[in-house]
Amino acid sequence: KLTYISPVIEKLLGYSPAEIIGEKFYHYVQKKDRPLLRKLFKEVLKGSPQTKKIKLPTRNVGTKSVRISFNPIKSNDHISGISGIITDLTIGKITKKALEESEKKYLDLIENLPVGVFRWSAEPDGHFIMANEATAKICGFESVDELLGTPVAERYFDADEYIGTLEKIDQKGILIEEEQRLKKTDGTAVWCLVTAKTVMGKADTPPCYDGVILDITGRKSAEEALQISEERFKSIAEGSDDWIWEIGPDLHVRYSNTRVRDVVGYEPEEVIGISLLDLMSEEEMQSHEFAGDYTLLNDKIFAGHKTYLRTKKGGTVITESSGIPIFRRDRSFVGFQGLTKDVTEAVRAREEEENRRQQLIQADKMISLGILVSGVAHEINNPNQFIMLNVHILKRAWETVAPILEKYYEEYGDFPLGGMPYSKMK
Repeated sequence: KLTYISPVIEKLLGYSPAEIIGEKFYHYVQKKDRPLLRKLFKEVLKGSPQTKKIKLPTRNVGTKSVRISFNPIKSNDHISGISGIITDLTIGKITKKALEESEKKYLDLIENLPVGVFRWSAEPDGHFIMANEATAKICGFESVDELLGTPVAERYFDADEYIGTLEKIDQKGILIEEEQRLKKTDGTAVWCLVTAKTVMGKADTPPCYDGVILDITGRKSAEEALQISEERFKSIAEGSDDWIWEIGPDLHVRYSNTRVRDVVGYEPEEVIGISLLDLMSEEEMQSHEFAGDYTLLNDKIFAGHKTYLRTKKGGTVITESSGIPIFRRDRSFVGFQGLTKDVTEAVRAREEEENRRQQLIQADKMISLGILVSGVAHEINNPNQFIMLNVHILKRAWETVAPILEKYYEEYGDFPLGGMPYSKMK
């Protein structure tokens, strides 16, 4: 779709800019020329400028012979659009004022691009002959005027690197997004993505190199910091006595240190890509319903998570795991980093200690019960001894009074004795 068009279009084809902006360019081309135009656009979007003479339909049902020059608009790492100039061949030229306005807008567009655009002479000691403000800033110059005319080789730390760049361009005709470490005017380094192409001049014009340059120093610094961080993490992880791992939100292992072999007997490369569920024992799997509330399926910090894992040899180990969730900048959950300890011996030691404690408690209870029974028996035994010692006296006393009582019973009948009838007492 057209995003800008010069007011000259109204004189050329009869349409006002307001009528055309927002419409597709193909609508203003004859149907028979559209396939050719699509082919040209594809080449331009690959970075190759194109020029073609065609006839464009006018608003008054006529046509005009024009020459259209298409050029790619490059932004950041890609081509973001196409700019062009339509020249009226019917009258041979457009007005000088319209041409100046068009060129000014095109130059303004180049100057406002956030990437550097440059041209340098195609020679061993090539110099900058054209550039925008972004190029000057990347190279450390205060203005474009200071940059123009300076040797391109001075922007390289090593002359061989500059020569190598020229050889690459000459061999393939183009250099595409090559990372290069260039030198600013103050001697500091700046990492750039450089794209350059050989432009063959006309009969009276020598060839040159046109290209774009993008400052990626920030990105390179971030990549280096990330690499240092990863190396530091791996160094710490490999020196740890625990199994350190990283898993995705689907529980599949993305990283494992070598301690995994001490816990479950596998090598790190054997567990990469497999799910932690595949390492769990059958008892563990049966004791859990792996729904959304399972610990490792929630984006929350967890600690001391006890799990029974199956070893490579078919055994079972008791483990204790702790982990923290990993989030992207948009706070989307991408997995966990954590560590796992083999606590089998510790758990069994605690169980044995608990068993011994229970045995001691039971023994203490039995001692207490023995003391209680002994005390009760003593209290019962004292009166029994008293009775046993006096029973003989009571027997002799009974034998002495029994005849008297019997004679009284025979003469007077039954009578109470100790609260009982004598007939029953005797």
